[in-house]
Amino acid sequence: MTCPPFRLLIVEDEPSLVEKVQEAFSAGTSSARIRVATSLSQYREMVTVEAPDIALLDLSLPDCQLLEEIRFSSENSETRKSGSPCRWNRP
Repeated sequence: MTCPPFRLLIVEDEPSLVEKVQEAFSAGTSSARIRVATSLSQYREMVTVEAPDIALLDLSLPDCQLLEEIRFSSENSETRKSGSPCRWNRP
């Protein structure tokens, strides 16, 4: 069964974590179009141009507070349904 294509936006400033997420999605489906933002400001620019179907958001980006992003997403109808905060367990 083929999955319909979807747009995934990974918002993460740690390259090794981005790589792991990309590998996981690529292993599960070939239909994901994956884009990466390394800051909140870059995320905002990207979703203004094209809203993702799924956005995985790092809780501790250097230029963001999670509550600030939740406020932005709730005010922007294109991102309201797509944000998903994530936290990585780092040793």
